Amino acid sequence: MRSLWHRRGEGPWPWLAAGSVALSLLMLLALLLLLAIRGLGHFWPAEVVLVTPQDGQPFAGVAVREERLPGDEARERLYFTGNRDLDGDRWRWIALDAIAAVEAPAELP
Repeated sequence: MRSLWHRRGEGPWPWLAAGSVALSLLMLLALLLLLAIRGLGHFWPAEVVLVTPQDGQPFAGVAVREERLPGDEARERLYFTGNRDLDGDRWRWIALDAIAAVEAPAELP
């Protein structure tokens, strides 16, 4: 016994077309969600902290990453300072042992 769609001569093609459109819309939504999650982070303000090293020369920056020093158990942290006009550097590595204080003052956004 032939089913209804075989009698009309349509075959499985309308269902396959509808399924492929639904799958492509789902993939489009997933791509937009991925772009929104990964992209909006660039517009979200990061926490700027005031770091005072043990040598007493404070600087303000955003902690970017932390790594272990090669061949040692000590760790160091990378700060983005963005002070190219002030001291010529935009990035600053500092060992965690060399940090005397880290604070987030209210006047720093």
